[in-house]
Amino acid sequence: SPSIGTGVFAYSATAPDFAATNGTPPVGFMSARKFAKDLHDKLDKTWTVAQVPKRAQYLAISSIYEGAVYAWMGATLCEGALDNGKLMTQAEMYSLADATLTRAINEVQAAGDFAMPFSISTSALNMAYGLRAQNSWMAGNIAAAKADAEKVTGVTATPNKFFAYFTREATATRRNLPYYNGPEAKFAALQGVVDW
Repeated sequence: SPSIGTGVFAYSATAPDFAATNGTPPVGFMSARKFAKDLHDKLDKTWTVAQVPKRAQYLAISSIYEGAVYAWMGATLCEGALDNGKLMTQAEMYSLADATLTRAINEVQAAGDFAMPFSISTSALNMAYGLRAQNSWMAGNIAAAKADAEKVTGVTATPNKFFAYFTREATATRRNLPYYNGPEAKFAALQGVVDW
């Protein structure tokens, strides 16, 4: 189908093939989801603790990232599909995120709480609870969101004490394009009006 607009913020009416059946690897969030899912499967079914000493932590980390992508899908997409599967509703995506983040919480508790790599978060458990609270809130389950948010330690006693970052470093292939095309580079790519 024809593209609407050009440049960095171009929109195409053709949905990308996230399942990579055409030889093109998934990109962005879907790449992170596929990597996390595949890593979790290998850690769970193939690799032993002797082979991967921090196996329990890596199981939890991969579940956190996988669950975060499902939550993102539910919050931003009207519907979606994974790995050539059936089309899912927002409710199904939120449910998948909840199940995956619950698995992450159980895995962190089994491993013992730990800091996430690269200073992303001082507590994997707090991060998993925070993500599940956000997912529940977006799904409209306010009671579950409140219950999980209250489990994030340090927040009520000292506001803004807990941090978790989902950011990208500023390399050429991973930079935040809207920021670098705007405030940082002093350049903005403006598109014409979309007239359907």
